[in-house]
Amino acid sequence: MNPSRSPGVSSLGIPESRMLKLRPIAALLYLLCVGPVFAEEGAPAGENVPVAEAGQVAELIAGLDAEQFLRRTAATEALIALGAPAIEPLHQKLKNCNLEVASRGVHVLQELALSGDEATEEAAVTALESLAQNQLTAAARRARSALDSLTTVRQQRAVQRLAALGAKMSESVAQVQLQLHQFNSVVIDDEFRGGPDDLRQLRWLRDVQQLTLRGERIDDTWLKPVGLMPELAMLEIKETSIRGRELADVARHGTLRQLNIYYSPVDTTALPALEKFKAAFSDKIKDEQ
Repeated sequence: MNPSRSPGVSSLGIPESRMLKLRPIAALLYLLCVGPVFAEEGAPAGENVPVAEAGQVAELIAGLDAEQFLRRTAATEALIALGAPAIEPLHQKLKNCNLEVASRGVHVLQELALSGDEATEEAAVTALESLAQNQLTAAARRARSALDSLTTVRQQRAVQRLAALGAKMSESVAQVQLQLHQFNSVVIDDEFRGGPDDLRQLRWLRDVQQLTLRGERIDDTWLKPVGLMPELAMLEIKETSIRGRELADVARHGTLRQLNIYYSPVDTTALPALEKFKAAFSDKIKDEQ
């Protein structure tokens, strides 16, 4: 999946009409490249997953620089299909490679960063971030471009996933430290059908500055993903079961400027960690102990 590609052009920059003609041959090459990499026939259901050995992965990576176009294409698709086992060997190769390998290798990592498997996505993004830091390699600029594209795609996907679970998203105006600010906001309340783990999607919402948590089933475990939000400026906690064990970590969030707590049984032992917000909400905490 490449969000920046043009209509009618494949993710490798090849016209789709041409790809249709190439697919029968490419599929054969793909099978030749990938066949030995997968689990043997007869494995239990759900276990037919890549079990690549280091030599096989290295062979596929070498194929990215093959003389024949179809072999390069087959190797690219095979590495994407292989998934997580391809990431670290490919990461090491991309530290010192030519432009062809850099282009195809970064493309593989970008695809794996959108694979849908959280561990694979994290590993691919980490590899891209590492490559992007080195200004002198062929892969660095391509890695930075890939990360920019991923930010947009992952935010769009996170919005869709959270909305499907019942999160409410809107634009609003709020007062922060006596000044009015316009915010993109997310509300998680009793209509939200997900749980704390689903809130990990919040980390991709770079355009969201305000979060409201409301409802008795929301406890301290729901606060852990909140600290991952990159631009959180205002957090409202209302009518929850939050007692404050995780509030200290939230208070250390670098961009958080206002914290409002209403009608939640926050333990007074949590208050020292929230001292910098005291003027903003001290009269709003309702200790129900």
